[in-house]
Amino acid sequence: MEAEHFTRTQPGSDSTTDHRWEATTAFAGFNDTAAVQALPNTGSNTGLELHGPALLYDIAFQTAGTYHVFLRGLAPDGTTDADSVHVGLNGVPVTTNQGVGLTDFTDQFTWQSNSNFGQPTTLTIPTPGTYTLWVWMREDGFVLDRLRLSLTPGAVANGDVSIGPAASTRELVPSQDLENRFREQDGQVVVEAEHYTSLRAGRDAFADHSWQPTTAFANFVGSGAMHALPNITSNTFNNMHGPALLYEITFSTPGTYYVAARGTALAHGGDDSIHVGLDGVPVTAERGFGLTGYMAQSGFHWRTLSNIDQPTTIQIPAPGTYTLWVWMREDGFVLDRLWLSTMPDFVPEGDERTGPPESQRTLTCPEAGCVGRLTKPCASLGGSKCSWSMTAPASILPVMPISPYPPGSRSPSNRLTRATAAMRLSGNGTPSAATRILSATSAVGCIADGSRHRVRMDVTHP
Repeated sequence: MEAEHFTRTQPGSDSTTDHRWEATTAFAGFNDTAAVQALPNTGSNTGLELHGPALLYDIAFQTAGTYHVFLRGLAPDGTTDADSVHVGLNGVPVTTNQGVGLTDFTDQFTWQSNSNFGQPTTLTIPTPGTYTLWVWMREDGFVLDRLRLSLTPGAVANGDVSIGPAASTRELVPSQDLENRFREQDGQVVVEAEHYTSLRAGRDAFADHSWQPTTAFANFVGSGAMHALPNITSNTFNNMHGPALLYEITFSTPGTYYVAARGTALAHGGDDSIHVGLDGVPVTAERGFGLTGYMAQSGFHWRTLSNIDQPTTIQIPAPGTYTLWVWMREDGFVLDRLWLSTMPDFVPEGDERTGPPESQRTLTCPEAGCVGRLTKPCASLGGSKCSWSMTAPASILPVMPISPYPPGSRSPSNRLTRATAAMRLSGNGTPSAATRILSATSAVGCIADGSRHRVRMDVTHP
């Protein structure tokens, strides 16, 4: 796999919330279009923790077994302060037994496989199916170019400088429904717990814990609730080691937002608390008890207090998109809904009513490509002329440019500024030799009235 062809990313947390993986062409010897680098390069090291930003690769395995992991990367200037990552499967790391990660990279691109002080890095695939390979930043500055998984232990030698075999075939995946990103309106946001934007795995003693959807508890709203499992009476106390639910919210109104969570506890005196925070920074850990109080009554109800009877609040300094985090504090807790408001007394403590309708969710159009999400390459034309056409059943938001071209390549001259009715557009252009043409046949459109429509795009070439 080419490192830049990740399926999606996860943000950093705690001390690395400002870190991210970025595409780079600054290092000689990379393959395909680019490599990716963990930035900023400030000498940070997460050690045994999985706080660093992560690259996620969805892989459809047809063959079960033990796969050996090989990474092609480099450490800028050959420094040992930027030469390691953590690797795992479905959010569970396999390189933290000794804390040094997958390492030993030099100042040129080489393949490496060893972690945990000289042990091969392996993943176990129990049955055929789709799994997610995770690559976490351990030391910032590290540059990743390619990834290789093989059932053969010695598929490539440590230190090998070759590029390796061609990248595996990638599937063209039709776009899915609206992404779960919410919009604040009139100082209020309401979110169904199951409509999270992304998940964060538990770590350390809680690496086997996760949030799971459930319909086993009466009076949930929406399609279900989220349950912190397994329920074995574990408690993270003041640590943010539990699995987390992440909700991206676009705020137009800055200020102080009061947070309420509709949930239920399964045990008297336990299973009744979560931690809450913004952009990876908790606001409920001052006294260690989290947002709690659910043991006082049975069934789903609203609670707002944390830090020993203080309102739970987050600060939005300016309009923009922020991420609300909800960590498991005690396993067994069941979360149904979240409600944020600029009004201090917007819901009584213990109120069993369901609350307002869920806030509107939005679709963020991609940085490049046509309306919708274009994710997979279908052809590499090498300078050949291609044509494209789009159809949509309703007006769409402005997107510039409309084309099948990825960032950095030339775009066709025909650009859509706004379509006010059902439309059909077409155009053509000649990409550079390195350009990969993207195509989708069922992309979700950005619609002016906030509703969802399907947009069809076809790419043809000689």
